[in-house]
Amino acid sequence: MNDRFVHPRWKYFIAACLIAYFLWSAWFGLRARFAPDDMMNLDMYYRLGSAKVVLSQFAVWDNFYRPMGAAFYLPLYELFGLHVRAFRIVVLILLLINVYLVYRMTRLLGATELAAGLAVFVMCFHPAMGLLYYSTAFVYDVLCFFFYLSALIVYLRARAQDQFPGLTASLGILALYLCALNSKEIAPTFPMILLAYEWVYHRPTSWKPRALLAWLLREGRLAMIAVPLTAAYVYGKTVGPQALASQSAYHPTFTFARILQFQTGALTDILDFPRPLELLDIVIVWSIVTLIAWWSKDRLLRFCWWWMVLTPLPIQFVYRLGPALYIPLAGWTIFAAGLVAGVIHRISQWVKPPVRIPLATGLVLLAVIPFAINARDSVQERYKPDMANQGNLTATVIAQLDLIRPPVRQRARWLFLNDPFDDYDMFFIARLWAHRRDIYIRLARKDPVPLEEQDKYDSIFGFDNGKLIQLK
Repeated sequence: MNDRFVHPRWKYFIAACLIAYFLWSAWFGLRARFAPDDMMNLDMYYRLGSAKVVLSQFAVWDNFYRPMGAAFYLPLYELFGLHVRAFRIVVLILLLINVYLVYRMTRLLGATELAAGLAVFVMCFHPAMGLLYYSTAFVYDVLCFFFYLSALIVYLRARAQDQFPGLTASLGILALYLCALNSKEIAPTFPMILLAYEWVYHRPTSWKPRALLAWLLREGRLAMIAVPLTAAYVYGKTVGPQALASQSAYHPTFTFARILQFQTGALTDILDFPRPLELLDIVIVWSIVTLIAWWSKDRLLRFCWWWMVLTPLPIQFVYRLGPALYIPLAGWTIFAAGLVAGVIHRISQWVKPPVRIPLATGLVLLAVIPFAINARDSVQERYKPDMANQGNLTATVIAQLDLIRPPVRQRARWLFLNDPFDDYDMFFIARLWAHRRDIYIRLARKDPVPLEEQDKYDSIFGFDNGKLIQLK
């Protein structure tokens, strides 16, 4: 089905249907509570203070932990306190905006309206992204996707008109890229994606070294400008002071076994396969997509192939799946959408015009309806039980503090003789509820307090059968 068959009024109707589908699928996320990591993350940004939060956005070599998260958590905290519904609403709005960004990027890459619509449909609600819809702690993936695609769209808008981004646009692209870097560790592939785009859509006129260098300095110049920023960021995360890669959870393992492990998990998630893929399955999948991309000579499919290869590199050796695949998923989705749209277009050309559009519409519905039903059922079946338990204790303690409303004085000292958490959640919750950086909070469970020292505290709390009691 070619673009000429898509009436403008139908575009608005389809857009409304996609929004309705997104809300129908993701609405359950509004009922989610704070994840345990949310209190830790919010407290970390709150303790930094305004000056350090701003500085952290630019000092990429200093290894601040995902500082763009502060731009999400802190304004909402200042406006709404610890009322989780506001955080959930903003996350869902960002997810919906990201769906639109996929549409804009797909169209700028030269895809038809049908291909763009199919890509948007899949990105509205994908089973592998279930955690994005109900866990606020994964907002980093949502933010990284937003800034990554926004930067690329600004670039593509200029290149689609056979122009290069001007100074203002270039600075905007680099600023958006910086924001993506500050959101999550998957963003450093952006310069490679720019080069992949130029290689596919504006290939060098010759393979001679001088022509390649000229191409690199002309078509690849913005990617080259972004390299020092990328290098500073990678230095901070890998070998800088308190490097993130030095932590066991983020330490990369450069082995074939790790590659195979990642490919198994990633392709199983992205393809929503009912069983874990094996080595033969992985070889078959990559052989098929590679053959299609390079045999078809379709620039959209070739660019998506590069996207699928390059964007997972930062997480491939630390083995991150699920929401970490949000950006790579876009490439797979656009690839599949372009392929399906092409097949539908070919089939519709075999019939006469009076039945062409109904036939194409029927084929589209045949493709999307089973996926829509399966995606929603799969996500809710897989994640709803976890969502029912996630953050229940945190929500209960916040509600009890709201009920007791202990007085918060300047330089107050609070002591919790016992608390129901395993880690330092009570410390984070209490300070955030008090909304004072100068408050001193001590957890006797972690740091015992002699009886004679308890008089030094303004307020003393304990828990009796899960109920918060103010003892002093």
